[in-house]
Amino acid sequence: MRNIFKIAALFGAMLLLTVAGGFAQSQAFVWTTTSAAVKATDATVTLTAITGVSTSPQTTLYVEGEEMFVTGLNTTTYVVNVTRQNPRAHASGVPVVIGRPNWFAGLTAVKPYLSTGLAYLTNVPLDNTALGSYGSDTSTVAGTIFTTEIWVPQNMIPKGMGVLFGTTTSTDKYIYALFDEAGTLVANTALAGTAYSGSANTWHEIAFAVTSAIQGPKRYFASVQCNGTTSHIRTLATGLQLRLAKSATGTFGTLTLTPPVSFTQNTGPYVYLY
Repeated sequence: MRNIFKIAALFGAMLLLTVAGGFAQSQAFVWTTTSAAVKATDATVTLTAITGVSTSPQTTLYVEGEEMFVTGLNTTTYVVNVTRQNPRAHASGVPVVIGRPNWFAGLTAVKPYLSTGLAYLTNVPLDNTALGSYGSDTSTVAGTIFTTEIWVPQNMIPKGMGVLFGTTTSTDKYIYALFDEAGTLVANTALAGTAYSGSANTWHEIAFAVTSAIQGPKRYFASVQCNGTTSHIRTLATGLQLRLAKSATGTFGTLTLTPPVSFTQNTGPYVYLY
């Protein structure tokens, strides 16, 4: 697990996008990385994986703010032929977002990615406090959705979400979801659930199966749903963080939200978007 104390430093360099047009809604963006450096004069890009890359329908590679339109690919070497917009050099290992050209319409990147990896956006400030000392250790309830407010200061395409787990862990399955201010689902992990695999009082990341380009600065709501009662998550114990939070009963795999309008103790999970 990445060093969570780097989050504060990464916050200022988070995924930023400036929007001139509308956003794609719940599109199946695919993420990979470059596996070799790319020169500004190159007409090919070598990727770590080519899932989601195609010429028919045409796809676009979004690399550190540069759009590259796919014109051909080698499924053995993962070398992709591209035509480029505002070409510039990129290092090996930088994130690449794959999608249809219209999904990126109106997006002009300011500082979309860090050269060494993705940035992190937490719902509350974090310091050097031991992870097991944050908030309350809260038991999950099968089907119940635990929700917290998260402020997104700029536009971004979130890859997934991390949740801080508590003192008791198991192989219960989890779904993470992101809703907009009106309670509309904009991103979620697999609806079948993903089993927890980790230690107590640690962060657990799950990549979104469906995500969207989301607009900021705006309030969003991050939710966690479990299919069992064994695992614990850490939740906000007081309203001092000035975050809305609630829990609501539900059915595992069904994601709906009436947004919270107040703070309810021990219901809002500690989360981050990445």
